[in-house]
Amino acid sequence: MAIDIDSEDLIPLSEFNDNWPGKGVSPQALHRYTFKGIKVHGVDHPVKLDTILLSRIRYTSLEAIKRFIAAQNPTQKATVSKGQRDRETAAALHELAHR
Repeated sequence: MAIDIDSEDLIPLSEFNDNWPGKGVSPQALHRYTFKGIKVHGVDHPVKLDTILLSRIRYTSLEAIKRFIAAQNPTQKATVSKGQRDRETAAALHELAHR
């Protein structure tokens, strides 16, 4: 999702660490978050921090930081193997047949 400059609270990237929970991140990590993104287990594309460039200054927003954190923590879906699914299906069909 892109930054909406009309409704989001813009902050220059130089103030990113003031708004990041914890110790903050290195300039190299911030560059990676912005341009390359990071791999997140269960997500098929790199997760990037939304930024915009205004008058040669790069900005993010408080909302973009929240989206970036949320994207790193996707809800976990229960994974079931094909064999387990087949056994559960067979058991359910067996139960239905004997009612």
